[in-house]
Amino acid sequence: MNGFVAGQFRISKPETGFQQKAGSYRDFGTVEQFQKTTGLARKRTTGTAMPRENSIHKGLIVCTKEYGAFVQISRGEKYKDGFLHIGCLPNPPGVERVEVVNSVVREGDQVWVKVRDVDEESGKYALDMRFVHQKDGRDLDPFNGRGRVPKDVGWVFPKQQLKHIQEANAVISAQKVGFDVDIEAKKQEEEEAALKRMQVESSEEESALAEPLALRAHASLGLPKREP
Repeated sequence: MNGFVAGQFRISKPETGFQQKAGSYRDFGTVEQFQKTTGLARKRTTGTAMPRENSIHKGLIVCTKEYGAFVQISRGEKYKDGFLHIGCLPNPPGVERVEVVNSVVREGDQVWVKVRDVDEESGKYALDMRFVHQKDGRDLDPFNGRGRVPKDVGWVFPKQQLKHIQEANAVISAQKVGFDVDIEAKKQEEEEAALKRMQVESSEEESALAEPLALRAHASLGLPKREP
């Protein structure tokens, strides 16, 4: 196989030809790195096939990144590894948005996933945990509408881990609220300043109009013109 290891990724040169060979991109996260991180052993992904869209599979988290995780389907003998975006992770109770991948899943976790997007041309596909019950692999979106996300998908968050997630989310929410308040206060200051400018300009215009009127009034009454 032509390629080299760079960090947690194995970079290999894609084979040419109509049929994809074993040397193509397919295995995210090295076996050695996985074993070092989790203390578990796993088989190297050798599959080159793409799963069917909307199909459900049991997988293994083999590599986590800031933006998501890579999942090995079954034992990696048939399919390439798929990508699970951070936005497709189940949300902990009381948390609207997951900010840290490792707060929900970690390398070595067994998960149920649903294939949501398959790109045959690039040889990549995306996964989703939110529409599959994590205890039995039950399809929670049988019509594949990807509408309202179910509140409970059966994913168990350890109590201590859940506490940290909720505390971190509270801090992020407070920062967001503070940011919104600052923007609103600045907007109000700008509106007040604009109103004051309008009042000053209006007053100046009224003074400019009042002076010629006063002069005409003096002239009509035969009063002497006032010297400036």
